[in-house]
Amino acid sequence: MVVIHSNVEYTGDRYVASYPPEELNTEFKRKYPPDPFGEETSANARVWKVYKDEATAHDKSLLDGWNKTLDILLIFAGLFSAVATAFVIESYKLLQPDYEEYIAGALFAALSSRNGSGALDQALDLQDPNDFVPLRASRWLNGIWFTSLVLSLVVAFLCILLKQCIEEYSSRVSAPFPSLRHWSRRRTFYFDGMTEWALPVFVAILPLLLHAAVFLFLTGLALLLWSLDSINAAWILAVTSALLLFYVVSIVVPFLRPSCPSSTPIPRLLSKSIHLTHLRILSVVSQLAVREQIPLAFGWSPSEGPCTRLTFYVQFPVQYLILLVRRSIRYLLPAKVTEALTISYWKLRNSLTSSRAHLAGSRPYFLQLSKRETDRVDAYALRWLITTSPSSSVVSVGFQAIGSLSPWSPVVDVLRCASDLQAAVRRCLQDMYPRMLSNQHVMVFSEADVARDFRSAVCVW
Repeated sequence: MVVIHSNVEYTGDRYVASYPPEELNTEFKRKYPPDPFGEETSANARVWKVYKDEATAHDKSLLDGWNKTLDILLIFAGLFSAVATAFVIESYKLLQPDYEEYIAGALFAALSSRNGSGALDQALDLQDPNDFVPLRASRWLNGIWFTSLVLSLVVAFLCILLKQCIEEYSSRVSAPFPSLRHWSRRRTFYFDGMTEWALPVFVAILPLLLHAAVFLFLTGLALLLWSLDSINAAWILAVTSALLLFYVVSIVVPFLRPSCPSSTPIPRLLSKSIHLTHLRILSVVSQLAVREQIPLAFGWSPSEGPCTRLTFYVQFPVQYLILLVRRSIRYLLPAKVTEALTISYWKLRNSLTSSRAHLAGSRPYFLQLSKRETDRVDAYALRWLITTSPSSSVVSVGFQAIGSLSPWSPVVDVLRCASDLQAAVRRCLQDMYPRMLSNQHVMVFSEADVARDFRSAVCVW
């Protein structure tokens, strides 16, 4: 049994519990000393120090990886563009009349006429350059190679833009700050902005564009050789097909075997999108059997702002149609079936919310730091710290900081709606109870830690 001793003092506007000085018995507590009870979210509180270190390490690893990827793409795109340009310079001539061939034919006809060897027939066979029409194969060849060259130049151009965006983000985050909480708000705002504007998606797609440029170039090379030497063209086409097959397999296999080393950001993005779409479809289907009045997939509430024409003409009819189907299902399906579908709906809805948050991230949408937006950004920062860090100590610090807020705080209201946060809180509490019920003689937690955990649990729920 754990007995918690504390003194309660009245500070004029609220009661504040005080505890004996906490023992710094772990490396984590020595690095991040606990805050006074009730000051866990102050301007320079421990939670913001932990957040700054965790976010800095996360950003350093992420941005370094992006910069290395973009550097490699820039070098390869430059070399590939030079090679493709050399071929394009020769291939585009196939789209123009060959005046040299026409002049050579005319000279040959003139010389043959002197010898009286049928030059008139040869002169009549000469084609007027103004009537020249490119061959279909020449058009395909130049279209493929020009597309390949344009894709490589687009990749190089976007690499430069993305490197500028990364540098701008780094300068914004590393700018001077008046307090650790201010830094956390600023970093959360700009980091979520990168996610909102799909910067990671652009970085992941650029290699795909360059791969497409390479395959187009190889296809055009086989097409060029086909009119010159069909055997060599068939060999180049076979090698290109084998390479394309290997490339497709390297993308598909990570879906089936997560341990596959060929995993890239492309399979991860595709997997998340497919998973999100699948959950969305199952959630809408299961939603039709839900008895209670719950938020609908196409619902609207006054808190979302004024009702738009799209909501009035599209979402309202769909909402009423779903309600009508629900009422009809009550009489068509047994109660046990509808109850099972209701349970499956809530499970799918929670999974859908968690997957969407993991895929799209948080979405602050105002630059002004008003009170409402500041609370929202604070909630996003605490949520990121709790749900992202693999360290239980970091999760505990973020969770304990919630308890210093009032239960009706807008920050807490935002946190209550995050299903991924609730899962992390359950993990934190499940980790706390075994520690309290164990018979270990060495106590790695203090009375204030237990009070902070319970206070945060009461605040969230």
